[in-house]
Amino acid sequence: MDVGAMIADNLSKLRRDRHMSLGQLAEKAGVSKVILSQIEKGSKSNPTINTICKIANALNVPYTQLIDTPPEEATLVRYGDAAAKAKSSEDGKCRVYCYFPASRDNSYDLLGMELQAGGIYVSPGHQEKSQEYVYVTDGALRVECSGRCYDLYKGDSLRFSSEEVHKYSSLGDAPVNVFMLCLYAD
Repeated sequence: MDVGAMIADNLSKLRRDRHMSLGQLAEKAGVSKVILSQIEKGSKSNPTINTICKIANALNVPYTQLIDTPPEEATLVRYGDAAAKAKSSEDGKCRVYCYFPASRDNSYDLLGMELQAGGIYVSPGHQEKSQEYVYVTDGALRVECSGRCYDLYKGDSLRFSSEEVHKYSSLGDAPVNVFMLCLYAD
């Protein structure tokens, strides 16, 4: 199943489970009803990661519950498979891909992020009481959250509350590779 069809199926199920109309979800997410309908129908829709995050926040679920199937008992995820389902920022300079999505069995997402040199990605924030753990595998990264800036280099990590808008910026002339663990409150 392709990513668009998976998002459509997951969105439809999550919305129905919460007894929400398209209009109610559109208003709560700040996304037009037309776009939401196109995403749910899977009709020529390729939503950005920010749009998916807005919808997930309105549904009070991790965004990966919209883009992936529930995990099996043991799951091997190859980089190529995760990267093939990557979602890009509006400017195309940031790609976020999921290795392990949150599910009924776990309340976290394990993600990879690739940020091109000079790239900036602004996350709209996640659900209430969420935390993000960031580990830089290559390059230099600036994280802006809670009114502070943190410069991270290869091997550095940072934990922060990710409820509010937070920003990632590439530092220097090299791309940045990051692993992120997004932890959601039960």
